[in-house]
Amino acid sequence: VIAGYTSSRLYKAFRGRAWQVCTFATATLFPGTCFSVFLFFNTVLAFFRSSGSVPFLDILIVAAMWCCVSIPLVFIGAYFGYKKEAMNFPTVTSTIARAIPKPSNILMNPTFGI
Repeated sequence: VIAGYTSSRLYKAFRGRAWQVCTFATATLFPGTCFSVFLFFNTVLAFFRSSGSVPFLDILIVAAMWCCVSIPLVFIGAYFGYKKEAMNFPTVTSTIARAIPKPSNILMNPTFGI
């Protein structure tokens, strides 16, 4: 719920339009990466007949809980996040281009940094 709420508020603050893609990415990218790494290492452990590998049925239960509980909760959090106003940033960025000064040679010297 918190991840969906926060990602939707930030996405709305940056004036994003594809909120479904943002919410789906929030719900799947990090947990999906962690689950894939876990599945890979569990497959390696099962290949070597280790007693530390997790049974296949338990992996299916965790995947079902992720799909049926976690993903809908992220979408619920995103729904409430999009109903709120967009975040206001405390500073205003100027649209006037400014010249960047040339760096002094003494600061770019590696011995000065050491």
